[in-house]
Amino acid sequence: MEQNVESDAEMESELEDDGGDPGFVQDFKFQQEGQMVAVYFHEDFYIGEVVRVLSEDNGEINFMEKAKQVIKGREVFRWPSRTDQCEISCGYVFAVSILLHPSSSSGRTFFVTTPKNLSAMYTNFKSP
Repeated sequence: MEQNVESDAEMESELEDDGGDPGFVQDFKFQQEGQMVAVYFHEDFYIGEVVRVLSEDNGEINFMEKAKQVIKGREVFRWPSRTDQCEISCGYVFAVSILLHPSSSSGRTFFVTTPKNLSAMYTNFKSP
């Protein structure tokens, strides 16, 4: 499983530059496996990897879970011990081009460095 992970130097640069919302999408279509996306799901959002494109409108996502820690003001996500895959409609995907930075040496926990304002993007997405 290939992950979009950035180096320490890239992460520090991302943390300093507050840029816009480069990953926000309104009309997402499933096209590529391996892509990291943010999904609105059950009154919260989750990060996951597209593991199978079923059609432009539906894909299967392998979800990460939120850890109970915050690093540099960002939520930490981890790959769960049991795979958490679900078929998702494209209408629930609100961000793409998610960059992850390892938060530990285990290779299971990460925090999102891009886009930086993922929580704000989620709030804007779920509000009509």
